[in-house]
Amino acid sequence: MIDSIGFIEDLNPLLLRAFHTTLNELANSDLILLIVDASDDTETLLRKISTSKDVMRKELTDVPVLVCLNKIDIVTETRLGEVVQEIRKIFETEEILTVSAKTGTKLPELLTMIEERIRAQA
Repeated sequence: MIDSIGFIEDLNPLLLRAFHTTLNELANSDLILLIVDASDDTETLLRKISTSKDVMRKELTDVPVLVCLNKIDIVTETRLGEVVQEIRKIFETEEILTVSAKTGTKLPELLTMIEERIRAQA
C-alpha cells in the first residue's frame, strides 16, 4: 500500500524528480484508489482530476483505477450528482464509489471492491 500526495500540476523540477519515485511505485501497484474531495468547487475538482488523469495516462497505463468520491457527508445529493457527472466526463470507464471516511458510509463496500479487484489481478 502506498499513500501518495495528489498529482500536482506544474510541479517544481526538484519535487518532480522526488515524485517520480512515487510514480514508479504506483506503476507496480495492483490498484490505484484515486481519492477525490466531493466538497471541492467545480473548477478545483476539474483541475485535480484532469491532472490526475493526465499523469496516469502517461505514467500508469496498465494499473486499474477506482475513483473514490470522499466527503459525501458534507455535500448535498444534488451537488454529489453534479460531481459524479464531472468526474465521469474525465474518467469515462472507471468505477466511481461515493464514500465518507468520516462517517464510514460505504467503506465496507470499498473494502470489498478492493479485495475483488486485487483477487482478479492475481
